[in-house]
Amino acid sequence: MYGQNLTRAAHFVSDVLGPRLIADTGQWGTYAWSELLLATPALRILGGTEEIMKNILAERVLGLPKEVRP
Repeated sequence: MYGQNLTRAAHFVSDVLGPRLIADTGQWGTYAWSELLLATPALRILGGTEEIMKNILAERVLGLPKEVRP
């Protein structure tokens, strides 16, 4: 959920700021958002892919049968 929320926040900020997101205009806080936007994909990968996490929760927490792999 953390990765999804960061991605949503980064996309929202990029829609609001537009080109000012990556241009250093000198205004406080505008250029700092580009770091979040660029780091978001790495944070999602770092936390494990969502599908793997969903499978782990389904198998270990909910007790569902393991996924059949070909």
